[in-house]
Amino acid sequence: MRKAAEIAALLLLLIGAAAASRLFTGSVSTVIPGEVYRSRQLSAEVLEAEAQRLSLRALLNLRGEREGDAWYEQERELLRRLGIAHFDLRLSSTRLPSRQRLRELVALLESAPRPFLLHCSAGVDRSGLVSGLAVLAAGGDLAAARRELGPVQGLLSRSVLPRVLDQYEGWLLSLRERPTPETLRRFAAEGYTPAFYDAQLELVDPPQRVAVGAPTPLRVRALNRSPEAWRFTSGGDTGVHLALRVRSLAPGRDWQTELRGSTPDARLAPRESAELEALLPPLPAAGRYELWLDLVDESQAFFSDMGSEALVLELEAQPREARPL
Repeated sequence: MRKAAEIAALLLLLIGAAAASRLFTGSVSTVIPGEVYRSRQLSAEVLEAEAQRLSLRALLNLRGEREGDAWYEQERELLRRLGIAHFDLRLSSTRLPSRQRLRELVALLESAPRPFLLHCSAGVDRSGLVSGLAVLAAGGDLAAARRELGPVQGLLSRSVLPRVLDQYEGWLLSLRERPTPETLRRFAAEGYTPAFYDAQLELVDPPQRVAVGAPTPLRVRALNRSPEAWRFTSGGDTGVHLALRVRSLAPGRDWQTELRGSTPDARLAPRESAELEALLPPLPAAGRYELWLDLVDESQAFFSDMGSEALVLELEAQPREARPL
């Protein structure tokens, strides 16, 4: 037993040393020999040396466009001088990428000139996910992709990003298919759902007439199409709520508002639906308006920002009928 504990401690020490080397020395790691490399944010001097050593043709910056930041301006100028293509794509290290962002990533990994280097800030979470996707886009298997998100690469925290690969594996199992570049493209386009951000919204008994100056009650049926449960809350700045925006479509009239509907304290399991209520605010004048309905995970994201589809429709507001004397 003691010997096993000593071996485990030694393994942890070796893993920790490898992770520390990646995190603090700024070294470049090979993802696909001769094609794809990864690193943390490099200084201009180190980046230039690595670009020449590896004959880089492109760099993928996962921190997004950061005009005005010294590191970004130096990196962009260096790559311009060396004739190396520069791609900016912002990812979060604490949130899953949206469906649109995953599609962009997969397309970029297939089309970027090779060899290329990808980096984020520490070279761990974001670089790990995109390195894993690069392995899959090149025809590699899930085990190899997961190694790019393992502890040897420095991923010692409880990151949410490996869940992208978890979901891909589950999707493949449901279809009884194996990972290929083509199935990865299909997954990014059709199968991926970032966490629970997949809803189908329907307006129940849409109002036939909206009167100017009077609030209008709305009922919205929300179907959970995601693989995870939603947690509705009745108040506060956490949990899932119904959100609505209204804006005037009249030329020259810049009027819009955003508010929240009423939601119960409840848990909605996958494939279950619930009816939510909202009060359309009094509209200021007759004419056409656009009503936008969505769910929002407070302090995180609107569902539509993550790939779900908001419900958008037009309303016609008419003057209120005069009451008889």
